[in-house]
Amino acid sequence: MNSPRMSNVRVDGEKKRILLINPPVYDFRLDWARWHQPCGLLQVGSVLKDDHDVRLIDCLLPLKGKQTQRKKLDAISAEEIALARWHFGWSWDQIDSKVQELKEENWIPDVIYITCMMTFWWEATRDLVKHLREVWFPNTRIVLGGVYPTYAPEHAKKNIRGVHFDLEIGKKAKRRATEIGLYDRTPRFAGIFLYRPVSVHAVVAGIEKKVRRGVREFAFFDEEIPGPVPERFAQVLDLIVERGLDIKLRALGNISPTSLTADLVRKMSIAGFRQIFFKDTIVSKTNADDYLAGYEQAVDLLFQHGQYKPRTEDITAMVLVGVPGENIENVAERLMRLSHIVGSVNLVPFQPTPSTEIYEQHKEYLDQIPLEFQNGKLFPFAKYNHATFAVYQELTRLAALLNSKYHSTTFDFLADDEIAQMARKSIAEETWQPKLKETIPLILR
Repeated sequence: MNSPRMSNVRVDGEKKRILLINPPVYDFRLDWARWHQPCGLLQVGSVLKDDHDVRLIDCLLPLKGKQTQRKKLDAISAEEIALARWHFGWSWDQIDSKVQELKEENWIPDVIYITCMMTFWWEATRDLVKHLREVWFPNTRIVLGGVYPTYAPEHAKKNIRGVHFDLEIGKKAKRRATEIGLYDRTPRFAGIFLYRPVSVHAVVAGIEKKVRRGVREFAFFDEEIPGPVPERFAQVLDLIVERGLDIKLRALGNISPTSLTADLVRKMSIAGFRQIFFKDTIVSKTNADDYLAGYEQAVDLLFQHGQYKPRTEDITAMVLVGVPGENIENVAERLMRLSHIVGSVNLVPFQPTPSTEIYEQHKEYLDQIPLEFQNGKLFPFAKYNHATFAVYQELTRLAALLNSKYHSTTFDFLADDEIAQMARKSIAEETWQPKLKETIPLILR
């Protein structure tokens, strides 16, 4: 006979059972695959675990090693170019296996919370809900949260049937640290919210708690750091050092180059920052020189006061591409000049997000594109910019060329030495790719 704790019959005082699920993803590639973590869902879990029995299924967590698994899903045509689309994360059979483990315990959830972290990932979430509703837990209440229902609520209500929407719990959870204790095994990585509405001591206490559990790598998930209060960032770094936390810190595309100072760089280095990915912003041609000067100063500060070496993987400049109204040749020139300054560049496709200012400004244009095709990797504003998907592919190839290594460092195509001059001449004269004249950046001609 099953004990009341293990049966699905509620008794007085028994906690409700809550299942949290981070779904698999359908996409062309999974950027920052090693660093994905459903922070919002883990914050919700932190709130719910106080009063309930909470379990987690994170379908993007690698089952073996460090790589998120993938399997080809289908192919999508972008201007007659076939692009493979992948199912990233656990397969439906693997999720089923985990569900059966719960059922063998007679652990049937009373409520299931699902997150969807990107609007254009909605299809995998739809398929997860279908499995839950038709196969696994047909009588369980399902609640959907995350970026998708927050920014595209009408689309979610129309396309994800059989779920409830509760955005209030997400608001309550913002004060909480992520609860990694919900994982069966401690992940090697955890996200940090610098501007969570708590004290800097509480932020570092959350880091320290995760270190005790075995986490050694952390990344700040705020949109920009140091952010509006640089002193707060500096205080967190000081406390990390003061408490002797032996950790690795990373800035994944959100460090503002113009906000760095010598003192801040020293603190970052001592606290454990390993890689710096500069945040990009939309710039006009009129302020391009000032913009690039900010990178020159930032790279000099990082090298002089933190021993971060340019032309290595220590420092990378993110370059936003696919923005409505951009000029492709200006983007290519900026890519080249940033490569010359920083040494490593990374193209970031602009992602239109419903309800944001840019999205609303171009809503009439975007309304003609299905939500799943508004994926930035498909460059939905290509036609608007009088360009083609193929041209954006050439920008991607240019970035790969600029990041190619020569004696363990990236090659500087804008250097004054003879080898660089020969390389520029070869590219300008199209000896390496004679059919792509219209896509060769002017700066190389």
